[in-house]
Amino acid sequence: MIEDNLEGLSGGERRFMLLVASLGDGGVLVDLGDIIPGLDGGVLALVLAAIAHAGGSHEHSGFEFTEDGTPTSIVRLARLYDWLNGNII
Repeated sequence: MIEDNLEGLSGGERRFMLLVASLGDGGVLVDLGDIIPGLDGGVLALVLAAIAHAGGSHEHSGFEFTEDGTPTSIVRLARLYDWLNGNII
């Protein structure tokens, strides 16, 4: 288990690993109020991307409409996180 292997990690690394463990199998519970404020910007971006992906943002779709508001087709929406370029969209 991750909790047994946290020695030697920085505070930010430890927080990140606990958060990953909580997302992975649900066996680890974390208080986001304790975890999130201790993450640096790059790690926080990865956490947001992982949560967006777990929520299915890469598969979301929506309707396309005509000017009068009539739906015409279903389109795939942009991902919240561009994994290939590492950019938040």
